[in-house]
Amino acid sequence: MGKNKRQVCFRLDEFIVKEMEKLRDETGVPISTQIELRLKGYSIDKEVRIPLSLSKTLFDFMDGRRDDIEKEVEDFGMLKEVFQWLREERNALNAGMS
Repeated sequence: MGKNKRQVCFRLDEFIVKEMEKLRDETGVPISTQIELRLKGYSIDKEVRIPLSLSKTLFDFMDGRRDDIEKEVEDFGMLKEVFQWLREERNALNAGMS
């Protein structure tokens, strides 16, 4: 072990362990690293990759240049809840600029 590190033992709730195992399987981040990161205040999220064309579409939507992107978002398989959240964020940004 490195300098200024101590080995400790503690118990985790079964739900947290299952969550960490699932995250390990999806991301490859070992459970021990997840615990260390959580103790430091970090969280691990899966990265979502989207095609460049959809990225430009979403940028245009958030920038107010387009409003008719529901079909493209549905074709990509994005959840309606995510699209609704994007719309609310855009409206909040626009309201803050006025």
